[in-house]
Amino acid sequence: MIDRLVIDVNDETAPLASVVLGIAENRGPVSGNNPKARHHIKMGTLPTDEDLEREFDGFRAALEAQGVQVYRPKDIVGLTQMYARDIAFVIGRKIVKAPMIPERSGEYAAIEYLIDLIGEENLLIPPEGVSVEGGDVLLHSGYVFVGQSKRTNDQGYKFLRDNFTDREVVPLEVVISEDHKKNILHLDCTFQPIGDGLALFYEEGFVQRPDVIYDIFGEQNLIRLTAKEMYAMFPNIFSVSPDTVVSEAGFDRLNQELRNKGLKVIEVPYSEAEKLSGLLRCSTLPLRRQYE
Repeated sequence: MIDRLVIDVNDETAPLASVVLGIAENRGPVSGNNPKARHHIKMGTLPTDEDLEREFDGFRAALEAQGVQVYRPKDIVGLTQMYARDIAFVIGRKIVKAPMIPERSGEYAAIEYLIDLIGEENLLIPPEGVSVEGGDVLLHSGYVFVGQSKRTNDQGYKFLRDNFTDREVVPLEVVISEDHKKNILHLDCTFQPIGDGLALFYEEGFVQRPDVIYDIFGEQNLIRLTAKEMYAMFPNIFSVSPDTVVSEAGFDRLNQELRNKGLKVIEVPYSEAEKLSGLLRCSTLPLRRQYE
């Protein structure tokens, strides 16, 4: 029995100690709450339950093989619970409950057993009118990047700015479109810090040129992605440590480039999950990374 669950996340890449991984069982019907999901509903190409469960099982096994403690949401029958990233996120030693869109509002109840172990004093609940989801929140070296998207509004950015005054909170407006090939659902669909000072980067996913990303990372440290690679969710791999990432097995070009830069790449099949507009980072809610 766990008496207390310590949380601590300050970046995207420090060695991962514990994480919540979403589940694919008992999902119920796909709601079509984003353009990519609606496209696959229209085309009849939605993933099967069996394929999704197989992909999530493979990701869990890969994480556990790296010594990561993996927690799962409680199964709520008829509710999609694949993308744990969105429903809550950790900054430092605080966990923020994300105000979700109506069809996803029930997902948070599945991780409340963990909140009990974390402690209510470490929980931040945004007030009415604030919208912010974990896919729009990325951490790097004292910065909190906040995507301003259809799911995260200006009040969400200001809520984080006002509650995390020890960090520089940076808003980044992403492209919102009904075109499933252009829409950026969350910031981590177009940008993500990885490794030691590198970042995956699809510049056309931003409304304006994100000069702050160039200033912080340097152009030579940006791994640029094409529109086709963005659509396949290349930015949404997941870091287990500064030198190890979990990536989709079909990302041949990216996986080789990462290896060329000295990273260990653990490949897992995850292409069916992508059809619902989420991949590896979307599926995870890191609780603790290790810092010396």
